[in-house]
Amino acid sequence: MAMQLKLTKKNNKGNGKVQAAIDLCSKQGLALRLCPESIQNDKSVVLAAVANNGLALKYASPLLQDNLTVAFSAVRQNGLSLQFTSLRLRSLPLIVIAALKNNGMALRYCLFNDKNDRTTVLTAVKQNGLSLEFASDALKSDDNVVKTAAHQNKYALIFASIRKTEGQSTLDKMMTVYKSLS
Repeated sequence: MAMQLKLTKKNNKGNGKVQAAIDLCSKQGLALRLCPESIQNDKSVVLAAVANNGLALKYASPLLQDNLTVAFSAVRQNGLSLQFTSLRLRSLPLIVIAALKNNGMALRYCLFNDKNDRTTVLTAVKQNGLSLEFASDALKSDDNVVKTAAHQNKYALIFASIRKTEGQSTLDKMMTVYKSLS
């Protein structure tokens, strides 16, 4: 049986329950999970919740998960909330870059085109080198992307693709990068 939060009226105005939800969610964003559906569909409550914890977007109504203002606020607070935004918003560079600047590991939730976009992947690996794991195979063997990831976190080399180029394998290049980090 699902637990639901009961909000009591604080005043005689019709918005007492909404204000109580705003007050609660601004301190504990994930409390949105316990709010009634009508509250989960209230933009002011959801904005308060995602400002406190971007992952509260999971409990917002689908309509608000597709709202640019709400989604942008959520991904700026916690980039991993990208997974709860609508597919439409995941295709917007504004949302994707904001998420990746906050947490490079949000690359995991990006659309394929973004995982194959050099600028997008560089944004991710600059923030967290280990996000190289979620880049396209082509970018996992891109020298600049791999070096950037390895400079952020030397263990990112685990996710680099090994390919043979003119005279030197990517493995040799990776070893050179690794030695330069020590």
